[in-house]
Amino acid sequence: MDALERNPDQLPGSTIYYLRLDNNNIPTFSGEPYCTICSKMALDVGISKFVLYLKQGWTDYDTKYYNDLSFNYGKPRLK
Repeated sequence: MDALERNPDQLPGSTIYYLRLDNNNIPTFSGEPYCTICSKMALDVGISKFVLYLKQGWTDYDTKYYNDLSFNYGKPRLK
């Protein structure tokens, strides 16, 4: 939100990185895409990649794909 207010012209094509911090401010894994508010806002302002810190390491997603995963989080996967 701060970047959108201060530097909206720098958002299109940018990359957002996300990890969690535990209670001791130690980085921990972010988990699967699930936040539809974050994914939709990133998509709407033109952020091109979403990068998460997962058990297998830093993993990048195209923002459209990340948004789709977020909206399907917790739903049964079709075979």
